[in-house]
Amino acid sequence: MVAVIVRVLSRLDIYLSVLCLLLIVGLISLQIVCRWLSVPLTWPDEVARFFQIWMVFLILSRGVLHHTHIRIDYFYNRLPGRGKWITGLVIQLVNFFVTASVAYSAVQYLEKIWSLKSSAAGIPMPLYFLPILAGMLLMGFAYLYQLYIMMKGKEG
Repeated sequence: MVAVIVRVLSRLDIYLSVLCLLLIVGLISLQIVCRWLSVPLTWPDEVARFFQIWMVFLILSRGVLHHTHIRIDYFYNRLPGRGKWITGLVIQLVNFFVTASVAYSAVQYLEKIWSLKSSAAGIPMPLYFLPILAGMLLMGFAYLYQLYIMMKGKEG
């Protein structure tokens, strides 16, 4: 059941990220065409940045699930089997707690900026910071899933 949820979330983040990328390309193309026609628009750049932020934070958990984040594993690779497992467990726990801390901070910050809006497009500012919370929740879930796999004795 957990593996099915992870698979669905993993596919959903790709589809949403691709959608964000297509929207970014479309918005920047619109801005270029409008400038060429001497009708400059100020909001496409800001909205494209908005989708870029969402795209980045949606795809973070994929790096956790597929072990593609940057690692320094020189010493880790020289540890014996049990040492690797314990070190991996500690790293996953630290990563989970850092992710939970960032998510908590994002919630606190969202409460402070709830009434603000962006200058050009008028997008509510919490929507710029909501991807941080969403990305951290997805990453936290991915770290918990990695811990679950480790505890079952499977390779992640």
